[in-house]
Amino acid sequence: MSDILNKQGINSFYDIAIKNDFARKHLFRIIDLTFYTNDPSSDLSLNLTQIGKITTADLVYMTTAKLPSRTISVIKVPYAGLEFNVPGTVKYEGSDSYDIKFRLPQNHRVRTILENWTYQTFNEQTTSGAYGIPSRFSTMTAALLDNRGNEVKRYKFVGCFVVSTGDVEFDLADENNGVLDFTAKIAYQYWEASSGDSPLISGNVGINTPLGNVGIGF
Repeated sequence: MSDILNKQGINSFYDIAIKNDFARKHLFRIIDLTFYTNDPSSDLSLNLTQIGKITTADLVYMTTAKLPSRTISVIKVPYAGLEFNVPGTVKYEGSDSYDIKFRLPQNHRVRTILENWTYQTFNEQTTSGAYGIPSRFSTMTAALLDNRGNEVKRYKFVGCFVVSTGDVEFDLADENNGVLDFTAKIAYQYWEASSGDSPLISGNVGINTPLGNVGIGF
């Protein structure tokens, strides 16, 4: 048997799968939504509105979300008929419209909080609102879990605000008396990743190069 199949054959796959298992679609949770306007010093937090804060109990109604991408832009540099690809700055694709799907509780609490957030951003009755760039304290936090419920990794979305509360579709002719849901859209500026207490976006990185190992601190 070739060395490649020794390392990446059926038995190797079996052993490694037993050790590492697989990520599962349901092992993802939104664990916190903290809403602030663009002026945290004024304590204009939606946690203090009459409807109250989105709590862990509210977030149980979340059914679907996704882990967003982080993309390095590519700059095309042509030379002598050959086009070189040069890395540029970062893009957070979809940061203007991040979907979160919720089941709707009978008191409509979750959607009402999101509605209140949009009114804090802009209220047509007063032609005013906190529609400046959102505070970096306005965050959403997601956790990836293993099959024992331990937190594997955490993502914090920074500078969040509600883009859309989403439609709720009622149907008086529904024969199954189905549960209602809705999909809210949240915008954010960027996300930060961490594992445990150690941020993954900063520190020292060793890069192997033809000239040896190069340490980069950032």
